[in-house]
Amino acid sequence: MTDTVPAPAAVAPATAPAAATNTYEFVVAMSCGGCSGAVTRALAKVEGIESYTVDLATQRVKVTTALPRETIFEVIKKTGKAVKDAPVEPVQPVQPEQPKEATA
Repeated sequence: MTDTVPAPAAVAPATAPAAATNTYEFVVAMSCGGCSGAVTRALAKVEGIESYTVDLATQRVKVTTALPRETIFEVIKKTGKAVKDAPVEPVQPVQPEQPKEATA
């Protein structure tokens, strides 16, 4: 079961500076729909979250927000579920293309 929920849009004054938006991913110990529901309900109450996905099958929670990572971590932790940062997949460096030698 995956719940993807866009948070209600907040109207900011035109003069307010735009905060940087980040996406955080956590591994959360969820064994049933009640567990994922508890996380979903907790995230739904937090102002400043643009969207979130709670995936019971993969035990992953992904949150897009301008709030600090620590704030989201603590919200999930307060549900009583074990939570940790999701491992970051390594990015393979792109090899620059070698210039071709001119043939005469």
